[in-house]
Parts: sequence; structure tokens; C-alpha cells
Amino acid sequence: MSKANPGIRTVAGLKVLIRRIAPSAFFGFEFLKYSGIFVPVAVPEKIFLDLLYFRIRVDEETLSNLMDLVDVETLGSYAARLGSFYVKRIENIIREERKSP
Repeated sequence: MSKANPGIRTVAGLKVLIRRIAPSAFFGFEFLKYSGIFVPVAVPEKIFLDLLYFRIRVDEETLSNLMDLVDVETLGSYAARLGSFYVKRIENIIREERKSP
């Protein structure tokens, strides 16, 4: 696998943000066919963890919509692969989400 320098790049006419991720955090995607080729697409649980990993804040509506797609068991399993910090963060977020009306 080749490494790309992090930053904003233009790919197929679209601006994309390239970030580095630890090899141990490179999981949680499936290949979907798009325009005749298979592309890796993150599953909802991995998207959720990547938001934490890269410290990206999202609005409440986006978080709620994402939580509707997340399987909590899979999320917990994925968080455990990243370490106890992520397990605790996930537990706190789920607890707060359940408190919301």
C-alpha cells in the first residue's frame, strides 16, 4: 500500500481530504460496486469511530441519523479494537443519546 501525503487533493474532479490512519485502525469497510468498479465504503460503525478518531464534530441531527444505522454490538467490538479510550467514549455517547428525547 502506498502512502499519500495528508491534505486536500482533487480526485476525479472532487476535492477530498486525505488523512493518515494507523494500520491497526484500517478496518470496517465493505466493497460496493460503483460505476462498474468496486470501491471501499466504510460501514456506519466505522464512520462513527472515525469521527472520534479524527476528532470531527457533527451536529446532533447527523449524529442521531448515524446512530439509527449503527449496530451497538458491532460498534463496541470495533471500539475495542482501537482501545479502552474509544470504548469509554462510545459508552458515554450511547448513554447520552439514550437520555435524549
